[in-house]
Amino acid sequence: MPECFRIRIHLVLIIFCTSCQMLTSQVSGGRYVFEFIQLPNTARATALGDYAISAIDGDGALAYQNPSLLNPKMHQSLSFNHNFYLSDIGTGYFSYAHHLSKSDLTIHGGIQFIQYGEFNRTDEVGNVEGTFRASEYALTGGVGKQLYDRLNVGSNLRLVLSNLEGYNATGIGLDLAATYHIEEKNLILAVVLQNASFQISSYFEESEAVPFDLQLAFSKRLAHLPFRFSVTAHTLNRWDIRYDDPNLQQDDIIFGGDGTDDQGGGFVDNLFRHLVFSGEFLLGKDENVHLRFGYNHLRKQEMKIGNFRTISGFSMGFGIRISKFRIDYGFGNYHLSGGVHHLGISTSLSRFKSNGMLDSTQ
Repeated sequence: MPECFRIRIHLVLIIFCTSCQMLTSQVSGGRYVFEFIQLPNTARATALGDYAISAIDGDGALAYQNPSLLNPKMHQSLSFNHNFYLSDIGTGYFSYAHHLSKSDLTIHGGIQFIQYGEFNRTDEVGNVEGTFRASEYALTGGVGKQLYDRLNVGSNLRLVLSNLEGYNATGIGLDLAATYHIEEKNLILAVVLQNASFQISSYFEESEAVPFDLQLAFSKRLAHLPFRFSVTAHTLNRWDIRYDDPNLQQDDIIFGGDGTDDQGGGFVDNLFRHLVFSGEFLLGKDENVHLRFGYNHLRKQEMKIGNFRTISGFSMGFGIRISKFRIDYGFGNYHLSGGVHHLGISTSLSRFKSNGMLDSTQ
């Protein structure tokens, strides 16, 4: 392989390895390989600020972020989600969950993918020599079980495959999770150790770090209002997730300073960068309509531009049940220039009647 071509491919790989998370959070990304696995896998998660780890219901796709949410209500749950991401990048997630009554286990499997599109291959002076494509996949399987009346545990095993032009890398990831549910108080507490991972093979001779995330979440459904609010703390394994950029120093009215110690208020700003606030209105007799919103302070801080006041960091969406299907939509505002649209459709195979289909068990 010519040296100029090798250098060019190395530069492309560097850009790809940093681009996915940089799109999600401009300056805390680019530290790891396989960062696409941290993108929200469902429209529901996008609408709730990228995290949905403390809601126990029949949505089997929730198990990707928190396998301890797996429960019998997810039996034969089928879900497909597609995210119309930035710069014509497309991501998607397909999953299925099944309850094993004999062992009282609920299992699930899913595939997440990201397609970066087609790129021109050029020489060192910009002459086009052809095209190449790039994509990455994550195959996830998991199991969850109720240990006690209030405690559920679960685990995911994830195989990650990455192809960037002629370079390939693979990795193995492990998620461990526990959820504590106080049903009489409509209270849920969750802890997730996400992506305890390592590379099997790397693009080059040296292995890169894989993103690990420690998350805690709290959800509470109000007694006299069909509303559930959540607070999720993420990246607890790394306290300081600020970035001191002297070109972006400005005061933040709400959280004090721009996140740098020399501006004051750095502790408060850094604390709130770890937090995501979200809520769901559960409307209708059978809760067939969900209205959702979220606020991600990390995204807001890292995607702001100068003195412009934008709604970066805010997200919203809805879910509506139509017959045997649920349609979900989520919008996440990333930047002054726009955001992402996430669509999902899900059903439970057990809802269909027996005339050529399955008997209803729910």
